[in-house]
Amino acid sequence: RHSPRFLFRAMGAGPAHGLKPCLSQTHTTLIELDVQLLRALLPVAQGCRGSVLGCCAQSEADVANAWLQESEEAELNMLPEITAYRPANPVVKPVAVFPASQSFSLSANPTASGLPASPSFALTSAMATAVPCDQGMSVAVIGAGVAGLLTAKWLREAGFEVTVFEASGSIGGIWAADSSKLYPSLHSNLGRTWMNFSDLEIPEFASSRSYFPHHSVLTAHVATYTERFGLESLVELRSPVSNLHAVHEGGFTLTARGRERRFDRVCLCTGRLQKAVVPTGVSIGWGTRAFHSSELGKQKPDVFRGKHVVVVGFGTASGMDVSEAAAKDAASVTILSSRPIFVTPRFDEDGRPTEENLTLLHSFYPETVHQMLYKKKYKYPKETPGEYNPCVHRLARSWVLHEHLEVGRVKVHLANLTRCSGRRAFLSDGEEIPADVVVWCTGYESRALDILEPQLQQRVLASVPLYEGTWCAEVPGLAVIGQDDDFWFYLEMQAHWVARLWAGKASPLPSREDMRTWAREMQAMSNPCLLLRSPLRVQDDIFVKLRRMAEKAGLCPGLMQTSLNLFSTFEPRLLHRAGM
Repeated sequence: RHSPRFLFRAMGAGPAHGLKPCLSQTHTTLIELDVQLLRALLPVAQGCRGSVLGCCAQSEADVANAWLQESEEAELNMLPEITAYRPANPVVKPVAVFPASQSFSLSANPTASGLPASPSFALTSAMATAVPCDQGMSVAVIGAGVAGLLTAKWLREAGFEVTVFEASGSIGGIWAADSSKLYPSLHSNLGRTWMNFSDLEIPEFASSRSYFPHHSVLTAHVATYTERFGLESLVELRSPVSNLHAVHEGGFTLTARGRERRFDRVCLCTGRLQKAVVPTGVSIGWGTRAFHSSELGKQKPDVFRGKHVVVVGFGTASGMDVSEAAAKDAASVTILSSRPIFVTPRFDEDGRPTEENLTLLHSFYPETVHQMLYKKKYKYPKETPGEYNPCVHRLARSWVLHEHLEVGRVKVHLANLTRCSGRRAFLSDGEEIPADVVVWCTGYESRALDILEPQLQQRVLASVPLYEGTWCAEVPGLAVIGQDDDFWFYLEMQAHWVARLWAGKASPLPSREDMRTWAREMQAMSNPCLLLRSPLRVQDDIFVKLRRMAEKAGLCPGLMQTSLNLFSTFEPRLLHRAGM
């Protein structure tokens, strides 16, 4: 929304405190923002959403303007938007490599700053260590859900021969229009702008509630994406994959439709919501009806009316949706959970989606993102010890559930269900409550590794957690997308990184030993129970992981793009520079 002058006039700072391009072997070197500067600007972001041209004295503004004019001329002389130069013929050329400790100040003369004058050189350390790309390389993408479609799209743009295998008869995975996992009240947990793909936006609607798109909007968006980029021709439907095997001389073989196929690389994009988890050993006697949340869409509209409803488990979506739906006309609603649940409203006090309170500047500090996005967090039961930890706890975004919980319309009981008999639920703490309907909101089990032959499974499990949730130290050529986190913007960053790495446009992966060390360090910091349940997942803040991935992929936006959007409403795709 604003020119780069907006940033410096708002802060009244000169080049000594401004934006500095830094080149190193370990960071994407398009731009690094000074940490102290960002901390100083955080409060400014709240009050500077409009024009702030009068925020500093005229003399300070003149100094800033003079420096900016000089810097902008240097930017134009060097490279557009300080991004890596890519010739029309996509051949990786030698690039200038600078010492890790060396930093540069912009000036009107590029060579005076230590930068190459010729645009035949790139400014990213990611490309400095690039390797040539085999344009004829074949890649099998297993799964045609959102993760598989994003992966196929970026791989094809990078020049690979892509084949997508989908076990079902539809494209889109759980977001296919005929998916059995969709139910009438299902909306996105994130706002519309956070669900946008980097190159395709979800249309705006008038209703504030529709800022969190209904599942029908999301399924249409996935279908539009598939059509827009011609991905349907890459997909082989009704082609379940089995016996994925790593070949000694390199590459992989797999079996689909009874025929063995060979590929140079493989991307596992089979998703996390594969097998509904229903606790075993819990007997449901006469008079009580029980079903998994994935079957909610198959129930009659009055399934909860006048009934005593027991919701087992909570999570971030289904538990909240089921509890809110039941609270409308049920006789009682009780949530059974093994630990406290955390709920946050989708809207702030002014009725605005909380996403609209965030700016790009906030995104540089994940703790600030959580403070702004989840301003109010309610814990139930309130008297239980412990505070919210984004790496451990799940936070459900509520329409009105927090209001029901506050007045006791919905209750939370920390216990497990042992059995139901005579329309009564007997709990692990010895108590019993009425139970006409039991809904299992106990999540799903990922079966992503089932298609691997046993030896390959063991090699993958020996590498958990996977390096940055994507790479297996023991199996080169295999990428796993969508098992770490399943937010769409995160899936696209993973997919884009895989395509760039294999195309030789991103820094090579660390050595096998370094990835093993990284995995051991992450294991030491992980919750053992969560690691056992989701071994492929990296237990770290998603915004920390997202920015780390963007740096390794060489996808961080350039100086011009960053400064233009620094005080704009944040969208995750602002961290995602367009193009290969």
